[in-house]
Amino acid sequence: MAILAERVTPPIRSTDVVTCWDPPCLALMLIDADVASLPSIVDRLTTRLEMYLWSAGGASYPKTATRADDLFHQALHMMMQAQRDGGKAGCTCQPSSTEADGSSPAPVTR
Repeated sequence: MAILAERVTPPIRSTDVVTCWDPPCLALMLIDADVASLPSIVDRLTTRLEMYLWSAGGASYPKTATRADDLFHQALHMMMQAQRDGGKAGCTCQPSSTEADGSSPAPVTR
């Protein structure tokens, strides 16, 4: 698991955090990451993880959720969606105009 974390760490900013979480999973906290940047972040990570089976999920404060538990559940849901889509992909929440009615942010898969 430490090897996987070492592969992910170089392309992220020094303000971000990578940790081993519930093996074989990694958790990344991307501080102040712009929601529009998440697909390119996932693309950079993809090239470093091409030999591994992986899935990623992301959410953004305060764009897609304002409470920590909501952020966690959105990211987990997006990761599970990426796994259902076959893995080796990331799925991130993107804010949409339909959120005012209480619906979940739309997923974007890369």
